[in-house]
Amino acid sequence: MRFLILGAGELGYSITHDLIRSPRTEMVVVADKDASKVQKLKESMADEKIVPVELDVEQEEYVAELMAKADVAISCLPATLHFDMAKLALSAKTSFCAVELCPDPELSERLQLLDEVAKDEGVAIIPSIGLAPGLISILAVSAADSLDELYEIKIRLGVLPVENEGSLDEFRAKSFNPREFLHPVKLIKEGKVLEVPALTEADTLDFPAPIGKTEVFLSYGGAGRLPELYKGRIRHLDFKSIHYPGFLDRVSLLKDLGLFSNKAVELPSGKDVIPGELTEKLLSADTLEAADLVVIKIIVTGVKDEKPIQHVFDCVDYGDPAERISACTRMTAYPASIVAQMLAREDIKGKGVLIPEEVVPARLFLAELDSRGIRLTMTERAPVVKD
Repeated sequence: MRFLILGAGELGYSITHDLIRSPRTEMVVVADKDASKVQKLKESMADEKIVPVELDVEQEEYVAELMAKADVAISCLPATLHFDMAKLALSAKTSFCAVELCPDPELSERLQLLDEVAKDEGVAIIPSIGLAPGLISILAVSAADSLDELYEIKIRLGVLPVENEGSLDEFRAKSFNPREFLHPVKLIKEGKVLEVPALTEADTLDFPAPIGKTEVFLSYGGAGRLPELYKGRIRHLDFKSIHYPGFLDRVSLLKDLGLFSNKAVELPSGKDVIPGELTEKLLSADTLEAADLVVIKIIVTGVKDEKPIQHVFDCVDYGDPAERISACTRMTAYPASIVAQMLAREDIKGKGVLIPEEVVPARLFLAELDSRGIRLTMTERAPVVKD
């Protein structure tokens, strides 16, 4: 198997780390505009499978040439570049995955426009594969498919600092993206697909130490295309993000002040600034060293063998400190690596623009996660009212 990774940042590093561990991987080309990044990555892993390449993605012919030599190309670039990279993958007849922490609705719709062409060219394109959407939506579908009838799907996800001392560490988490709180949230309520504002329908959720009491509320992006997939088949479905108490008030204030807006504002100096981009940059976790964790709880309620039942997925992951991989990065990068390898091995046979929760074989995916030390616990229980 041969792979091309576009971008040698944290995600590119972690995906490379996972890919080279497979005995079936022959080569991983890691390309970045910053030559020092790819060289440092090569030196840190010291594996002959890794080929570092200095690459400006504006050199489209060179990008397409590299793609043509790979079984799968994986984009860890900014989301605004995914569409152009997907088109180049089509021209090279190479399968393509895009890794994101939070999808952009407009870009996702543009990628869908490539579906017919991708089918004609025999190419698979999987957008927005990672933690959310991606891992959690695949888990939700896995639990739902085991039931005879469906009633409700609740997805809860948090990326939190391990130590919560009232600091801004959570606000500066690696997963922070204003789009989560700016865009309306699509969900299913009383059997109807609705769009409601983010930062609403707040509730609380308790976890064992060290997490403790948390607040949960609606956020954009985590449910992926599940509302469309389960339209007419379920009474309730929603995604809420998990945070320590007080986060909702802080993030709501920023939104109310217009600091998440994607519309340019002219400053007294005459220069334009996009508030959302500035906020994201100022809250960047590039220099943040606080240890993080990922917490997942997915509750699927329905009927099996004529009895009401709930299937519950639980997971708390602390990353891999020995390999300098944070929990958020690991839980985003490893699912992307697994899916890329499934494409290369043809465990996923579909062509076109594919939705992970519809095409990824869940049982194999769960086994792959477990082999990487990502422990997911699934329990069956009688339905309870509160999650």
